[in-house]
Amino acid sequence: MKIYIAGPITINKDNYKEPFLEAEKYLRELGWEVFNPASDEYDEPVPGMDKWDKKAWLYYMHRDIELVSMCDAVYFLKGWEESPGANIEHIVATKFNLARYYQGGDSIIPAKEKE
Repeated sequence: MKIYIAGPITINKDNYKEPFLEAEKYLRELGWEVFNPASDEYDEPVPGMDKWDKKAWLYYMHRDIELVSMCDAVYFLKGWEESPGANIEHIVATKFNLARYYQGGDSIIPAKEKE
Protein backbone atom coordinates (compact mmCIF):
# COMPACT_ATOMS: atom_id res chain seq x y z
CA MET A 1 0.00 0.00 0.00
CA LYS A 2 1.55 3.25 -1.17
CA ILE A 3 0.55 6.70 0.01
CA TYR A 4 1.65 10.17 -1.05
CA ILE A 5 1.71 13.14 1.35
CA ALA A 6 0.33 16.39 -0.05
CA GLY A 7 0.43 19.74 1.67
CA PRO A 8 1.68 23.31 1.62
CA ILE A 9 5.34 23.72 0.71
CA THR A 10 5.92 26.92 -1.25
CA ILE A 11 3.53 28.92 0.92
CA ASN A 12 5.36 27.65 4.02
CA LYS A 13 8.98 27.86 2.80
CA ASP A 14 10.56 28.29 6.23
CA ASN A 15 8.80 25.45 8.03
CA TYR A 16 7.36 22.98 5.53
CA LYS A 17 9.45 19.88 6.27
CA GLU A 18 8.39 19.17 9.86
CA PRO A 19 4.68 18.46 9.19
CA PHE A 20 5.62 16.20 6.26
CA LEU A 21 8.18 14.27 8.33
CA GLU A 22 5.70 13.81 11.20
CA ALA A 23 3.07 12.53 8.76
CA GLU A 24 5.61 10.20 7.15
CA LYS A 25 6.49 8.69 10.53
CA TYR A 26 2.80 8.22 11.39
CA LEU A 27 1.97 6.59 8.06
CA ARG A 28 5.02 4.30 8.15
CA GLU A 29 3.96 3.13 11.63
CA LEU A 30 0.66 2.10 10.04
CA GLY A 31 2.63 0.04 7.50
CA TRP A 32 2.31 2.28 4.43
CA GLU A 33 5.06 2.80 1.88
CA VAL A 34 5.28 6.60 1.95
CA PHE A 35 6.15 9.08 -0.77
CA ASN A 36 7.09 12.31 1.00
CA PRO A 37 7.90 15.12 -1.48
CA ALA A 38 9.54 17.12 1.33
CA SER A 39 12.00 14.39 2.31
CA ASP A 40 15.65 14.62 1.37
CA GLU A 41 15.10 11.63 -0.93
CA TYR A 42 12.85 13.68 -3.22
CA ASP A 43 14.07 17.19 -2.40
CA GLU A 44 16.77 17.20 -5.07
CA PRO A 45 17.91 20.52 -6.53
CA VAL A 46 16.87 21.41 -10.05
CA PRO A 47 20.07 22.11 -12.04
CA GLY A 48 20.58 25.80 -12.74
CA MET A 49 17.45 26.93 -10.90
CA ASP A 50 16.58 28.31 -7.52
CA LYS A 51 14.41 25.80 -5.64
CA TRP A 52 11.59 28.36 -5.38
CA ASP A 53 11.68 29.46 -9.02
CA LYS A 54 8.51 28.99 -11.11
CA LYS A 55 10.26 26.58 -13.48
CA ALA A 56 11.53 24.53 -10.54
CA TRP A 57 7.97 24.43 -9.16
CA LEU A 58 6.74 23.07 -12.50
CA TYR A 59 9.50 20.44 -12.46
CA TYR A 60 8.47 19.31 -8.98
CA MET A 61 4.77 19.24 -9.93
CA HIS A 62 5.47 16.99 -12.93
CA ARG A 63 7.44 14.67 -10.69
CA ASP A 64 4.82 14.72 -7.94
CA ILE A 65 1.94 13.97 -10.28
CA GLU A 66 3.86 10.89 -11.39
CA LEU A 67 4.39 9.88 -7.74
CA VAL A 68 0.69 10.35 -6.96
CA SER A 69 -0.22 8.16 -9.94
CA MET A 70 1.86 5.30 -8.47
CA CYS A 71 0.02 5.39 -5.12
CA ASP A 72 -3.09 3.84 -3.66
CA ALA A 73 -3.94 6.89 -1.55
CA VAL A 74 -3.03 10.49 -0.77
CA TYR A 75 -2.77 11.99 2.72
CA PHE A 76 -3.55 15.71 2.78
CA LEU A 77 -1.92 17.78 5.51
CA LYS A 78 -3.77 20.61 7.23
CA GLY A 79 -3.68 23.70 5.07
CA TRP A 80 -3.55 21.79 1.79
CA GLU A 81 -6.44 23.87 0.47
CA GLU A 82 -4.17 26.96 0.46
CA SER A 83 -1.50 25.21 -1.63
CA PRO A 84 -1.74 25.42 -5.43
CA GLY A 85 0.33 22.25 -5.77
CA ALA A 86 -1.70 20.25 -3.24
CA ASN A 87 -4.88 21.35 -5.03
CA ILE A 88 -3.49 19.91 -8.26
CA GLU A 89 -2.58 16.70 -6.42
CA HIS A 90 -6.13 16.55 -5.04
CA ILE A 91 -7.54 16.80 -8.56
CA VAL A 92 -5.20 14.02 -9.74
CA ALA A 93 -6.10 11.79 -6.78
CA THR A 94 -9.79 12.37 -7.45
CA LYS A 95 -9.46 11.64 -11.18
CA PHE A 96 -7.48 8.44 -10.44
CA ASN A 97 -10.09 7.49 -7.82
CA LEU A 98 -7.43 7.14 -5.12
CA ALA A 99 -8.35 6.98 -1.45
CA ARG A 100 -8.00 10.44 0.10
CA TYR A 101 -7.32 11.03 3.78
CA TYR A 102 -7.19 14.38 5.51
CA GLN A 103 -5.09 15.24 8.55
CA GLY A 104 -7.48 16.03 11.37
CA GLY A 105 -10.38 14.59 9.39
CA ASP A 106 -12.70 11.86 10.56
CA SER A 107 -11.68 9.20 8.04
CA ILE A 108 -9.68 6.31 9.45
CA ILE A 109 -6.47 5.46 7.65
CA PRO A 110 -6.21 1.68 7.41
CA ALA A 111 -3.12 -0.01 8.76
CA LYS A 112 -1.39 -2.56 6.56
CA GLU A 113 -2.34 -6.07 7.58
CA LYS A 114 0.43 -8.07 9.25
CA GLU A 115 1.66 -10.95 7.15
